[in-house]
Amino acid sequence: MKRFLNITSFSTWLRFAVAACIVTVLITACSKDLGNYDYNDANRIGISSTADSFAIRQNDTLNIQINLSQTKPAGQLSYEWFLIQYTSSNPNPPEYRLATTANLKVQIKVVPGLYKLVNKVKDNQTGVSFYKYFILRVLPAPWGGEGWLVLQDQQSLHNGNDLSIIISRDAVSHGDVYHNLYFQANGRKLPTGTNYMSVINYSHNTGLQKVMFGYPGGGVEVKAIDFSDSSYAQNWFLNAPSSINVGSNSAVAGGTRETIIVNDQLYYRTVANVFLAAGPVLFGAPLLGSWELSPIVMRFASLSGHYVTLYDKKNRSFLAMNIETNSLVPTGRPDIPNQHFPAYTGAAAALLPTGSGYDLNNIRHNLLDAHNISNIVNPPTTGAAAIWNCFFRNDAADSTWVIQLPVYLAYTNNNVTGRYYLNPAKCPGINSAMLFANPTFLPAPGTFYYAVDNKIYTCNLSAVQGNSTATEGFNFPSGTVIKAMKLFESEYSGPSTLPRTPLPATEGRVLVVATDETASGGGHNVYFININNNGSLQTTAADKYTGFNKIVDL
Repeated sequence: MKRFLNITSFSTWLRFAVAACIVTVLITACSKDLGNYDYNDANRIGISSTADSFAIRQNDTLNIQINLSQTKPAGQLSYEWFLIQYTSSNPNPPEYRLATTANLKVQIKVVPGLYKLVNKVKDNQTGVSFYKYFILRVLPAPWGGEGWLVLQDQQSLHNGNDLSIIISRDAVSHGDVYHNLYFQANGRKLPTGTNYMSVINYSHNTGLQKVMFGYPGGGVEVKAIDFSDSSYAQNWFLNAPSSINVGSNSAVAGGTRETIIVNDQLYYRTVANVFLAAGPVLFGAPLLGSWELSPIVMRFASLSGHYVTLYDKKNRSFLAMNIETNSLVPTGRPDIPNQHFPAYTGAAAALLPTGSGYDLNNIRHNLLDAHNISNIVNPPTTGAAAIWNCFFRNDAADSTWVIQLPVYLAYTNNNVTGRYYLNPAKCPGINSAMLFANPTFLPAPGTFYYAVDNKIYTCNLSAVQGNSTATEGFNFPSGTVIKAMKLFESEYSGPSTLPRTPLPATEGRVLVVATDETASGGGHNVYFININNNGSLQTTAADKYTGFNKIVDL
């Protein structure tokens, strides 16, 4: 009888046999290794300090000493300190690795806010690390609040410029003074020749403030909280000009439409939340035309900040523009020099030397300065003009005028009043004055101040042509050079909707003056001078600050 091999049964038997061998080998191997390992407890490190949370002002030095407890003291330890975000939704600071020492001593330069401070201790023998977390609150630096910036020329001392801040807005209380803030934040000085600075408060819902400095060929924007560099002028434009000479940089207080005059041409951008979310907001192409612009931008009101009035210093005439549409106002006007407005329709006699009118198309003189005098008494509202005092002088420098320009959205060019000839017989030294300031609480035509030599004069404008009269309002020691003269304007008027933030009682009523008194041994100083209800200056300064280098601007 023939027998056949059952392959299926054999395969099953073989699998069981192999599995049994594997199990046997494993059991044997385990039994052989029992007792081969001797486990030792790793060194455990505890980290402690005098506190678990710290508060420090920005730019101050943080000192923390730690105490260690170890289960097996080891001599090979390494240390690291990190500063990280407090909440996961925030980014880490740009430089978050602070030190590699056991104890921490480091200057804290990050922006004010809440952070986590991490101390890492590593046992280099085992490679095991231990961590201690601290809470760190960074407070604004003392100069992070409100105050007056003082730009100074330090070329003879430190090969550059720098700035100080006076922590007082209006001399109601004496404030501290902090010096060399740019160097402290950046480790170097502003470039030699820095001669312009601007502070812009954008729309309230952005919460942004811009501080910038201009120097020949360029400029720098710094962070308002600590004055560290934020960006450079060549990065502000879609297509930057080869040389950037800043004439002015401004925006309506609480507005979004920012202008900058560079190389006598106007550039524009809108700084609003809807655009900021998409990335850097850059200035576009210049608004080119037949004009060369004076570095003054006159605006109507914050709600219509895209309408600007400018002065063409080449053709000596005004022009108005809607910068959002890059079109002249009135709409449709051709770019023909001295014809940017309709022809003058006022009485011809008003344009005579004895008259008080002016033709927007043909001013014929050089614009020295201009100031909005409507901040308080005539706040710009819908349908109302913002009044600007524009100071002009002829080529021979022997005649000076004020043109009181109501800045509108559109012009009819028929002004028969508003031009004031400043007779040097009644306004001493007016033809050499270069610094002007205007109180903003008096009705037009009002009062203005001008500086000549070591004196500040108060000039009351008169409707009778040539009858405006100036009297000596304040004087400094003989030989004093008045370097800058600005009015306290807080820009607190708040959002356009109610309730508005009330203006301080001192709004427009404090004159701040920078002097060079080295000729009399008095050094470089800043004075706060209160203004009386009738616009006259008090003859004794309310406050004085000393110890500055050569002052360039306030």
